[in-house]
Amino acid sequence: MLYHYKKIIKEVNKLNKNKKLFKNSIIFSLGTFGSKLISFVMIPLYTLLFSTNEYGTIDLINNIVALAFPIISLNLTAAVFRFSTDQKFKKKKRVFSTAILILIIFFVVFLCFYPIINKIDFFSNNLIYIYILLFATIIKALFKEFIRAIGKLKVYVISDIIQTFSFLGLNIYLIYYLSLGIKGFLLARAISLFIDSVFLFLGGDLKKYLSFEFDKKIAINMFYFSLPLMPNTIMWWINNVSDRYFIKYYLGVGAVGIYGIAYKFPTLIATLNGIFFKAWEISAIEEFDSKDKEKFYSNIFNKLAIFMFVSSSLLIAIIRPLIEIIISGEFVQSWRYAPFLLLSAVFSSLSGFLGSIYTASKKTIGALISTSIAASINIVLNITLIQMIGIYGAAIATVLSLIILFYIRSNGTKKIININYQKKRLIILFFINSIQILCLLIINSLLISLFVQIILVIFICFINRDEFKKLKDILWKKVRDQYNDRY
Repeated sequence: MLYHYKKIIKEVNKLNKNKKLFKNSIIFSLGTFGSKLISFVMIPLYTLLFSTNEYGTIDLINNIVALAFPIISLNLTAAVFRFSTDQKFKKKKRVFSTAILILIIFFVVFLCFYPIINKIDFFSNNLIYIYILLFATIIKALFKEFIRAIGKLKVYVISDIIQTFSFLGLNIYLIYYLSLGIKGFLLARAISLFIDSVFLFLGGDLKKYLSFEFDKKIAINMFYFSLPLMPNTIMWWINNVSDRYFIKYYLGVGAVGIYGIAYKFPTLIATLNGIFFKAWEISAIEEFDSKDKEKFYSNIFNKLAIFMFVSSSLLIAIIRPLIEIIISGEFVQSWRYAPFLLLSAVFSSLSGFLGSIYTASKKTIGALISTSIAASINIVLNITLIQMIGIYGAAIATVLSLIILFYIRSNGTKKIININYQKKRLIILFFINSIQILCLLIINSLLISLFVQIILVIFICFINRDEFKKLKDILWKKVRDQYNDRY
């Protein structure tokens, strides 16, 4: 009797864990997916109004900001989330206030380098906008991570929606009506981030967490946690972004513009993963000390892997006709490179999942080592392959380096949590995605290519029919329960 009672309790706990993760994922999806969808919808406007050189410049600036962010902020925004959810640090006010004081000091120091950076030709015309955008990004990230940590998820979601529509409106006004070009794009991003930050501050009532208290102990602990993440983020940037700069060096800014558009499509997968990941980080930390953590982590990982590979398969199947319909001019050829980047997004997502194990365990040095190795390989492959096969070389280098990153992390995290991977299924899914990419490139006829892709998508869905059946049963049960509650 006691055995059955314990078993029931265990199943209820498992259901609650999955339910909470699912609920948080849905909440985050409401805002995040909308913002990314609007960004995706803007692609036809960008390809119509910008030349490949102009869009290449925008892409390079966006990625410079992405690189500068962890350096200037020391990745303290990640520490704010981690320590604000840690029961050992009950005084959230001190965590938030200490972090904001440190970030302001570091940004002021960064301002001192303005005259030196302004002498570089690439920055001279847009540096003031880059500074504004970087400051807006840091403030918004700090507020948002703290809001997520204190559990005000509705405010978190609404802020995403506000930023989405403000960015959309500002894009249309500044780029289309005022014809401000690159400056208009940068201003639209910065202003929408400031609007978002104001809402987060007011909606999350962050005033009550703000003071001039500086806690030296908390600062040291946050530095110890975040410092390994800073070079890890830089290495991650090298893996995902540095290829643009190699393309610029070997092929020119126009090629960067084409590659930048190709990268927009994998962001759909990255968005789906980002929605899950924001919720997963909370569950990963909460469940890290539980007795059945290995089973929980394994179950979630394998479901995520299947979802990502199936999503990639669907997008690879439609990528060519989709791009030919919505993209203008020279940007159309981006469909040749997008499939490789879709596959790289899958391995980036899986590697990110394993990276959350390092974060939950506070052993962030493992994340740094694995990413550094993959980044070094990425640089070597970029230098070698871009000279040989052009833009294809950058896309292939990205895929290979992220596969290596996943392999290293899958072995490295075994010492912390031993995940039970469905290896055979993962290999088959990877193989089908690879066959899809090959068929897309070698079959010239659009109709024949589309037919082959549909067959392969059906096949990948067939071999995962057990998971789809489980999902159908869960959704049907939810519908049935809601019906019974009402009637």
